[in-house]
Amino acid sequence: MDVIGSIPVGPTGKTRLRNTAGGFFRIQDCLRGGAAVSGCKADPEGTHTRFKASGGKTKRVRLTHRVPEHVKDMSTLPTNFPKTAAAFLLATVLSAAALAGCTGEPAPTTVTVPGSPETPSAGSEPELALRAELDSYAAQAGADFSVAIYEHGTGRAWSYHPEGRYLEASLVKVPILLTLLRQATEEERELTAEEEQLAELMICQSDNAATDELYAMLGGAEELQKTYGLLGVTGTEAGEVWGANETNAEDQLRIATAVALGVDWIRDGLQDYAAVLLENVVPEQAWGISAGILNPVAEVGLKNGWLQDDLLAWNVGSSGFVVGGSAEYSIVVLTAGTDSLDEGISLLEGAAAIVNGWELGAYG
Repeated sequence: MDVIGSIPVGPTGKTRLRNTAGGFFRIQDCLRGGAAVSGCKADPEGTHTRFKASGGKTKRVRLTHRVPEHVKDMSTLPTNFPKTAAAFLLATVLSAAALAGCTGEPAPTTVTVPGSPETPSAGSEPELALRAELDSYAAQAGADFSVAIYEHGTGRAWSYHPEGRYLEASLVKVPILLTLLRQATEEERELTAEEEQLAELMICQSDNAATDELYAMLGGAEELQKTYGLLGVTGTEAGEVWGANETNAEDQLRIATAVALGVDWIRDGLQDYAAVLLENVVPEQAWGISAGILNPVAEVGLKNGWLQDDLLAWNVGSSGFVVGGSAEYSIVVLTAGTDSLDEGISLLEGAAAIVNGWELGAYG
């Protein structure tokens, strides 16, 4: 990872501010770095400045969007490393036996929907050794889950149990956000103060009342379905009541990757805004695909969803992106059938910890 000042710059993907090498600075480093990075600070009005590499030099870039209220002082946020470390260790114990003798590693292929290169299809299976770990974990957990991954650098995409169907729940709040940003781009305008407030409440705090209001303002199911079409989402249909519909891991991977890498129908400034919101969910909702990530400089953007079905079993999902060291990828884990929300979170984090361990090189 290259470093300009104290701000890490990843080799690929959008980590919030583009430089000439194709990497992006992280808003967290700017807000935390303060004095370490000249001029990089959060001001009293809530806007912030960052630096963009240009010809070996840097220059100030001012954003028009407000920093969400709960992240203005990043130094006060607790970490969730103890919880994710525990999930990682649990997944390691449960799946250790599956590693023995599993050495085959076929190269995954990527299937891309024509006209939608930003939203890959996870048509391949994971490497044999990783699949064995997930199989072992699924057998011992005795519950239903699906996983999908897209590696930004290699272009590889794969899925585990892709046929699984799950309630979309609050995961739908991300494509609702993309619908807002699509409309603003089409109308060649900035977001209004009201739209920003509703978007931040919807994503950072998973506020349902804000989602109800924003969904109605945007045009409801008809407009959300247009966004699904642009993303190449085919197994998820927008409903008049948001979140009560079913979805699958591949569709959610397309959505997460659209936020991480951008799409041509949302302009860059708004695209970065979406990713910043996912990177700054409130601490009590930062569980999920963050499990097993022990690298303190790794960056995670995520949105979680949880909802009971008609039989009162829990559907719990988490989707987003991870940037850590040389690995950058979109990841989705969906679960169903647990008796409690806590059990669903534990199941999800165990699977996420296994996958993150492989993607981030925990197994060497």
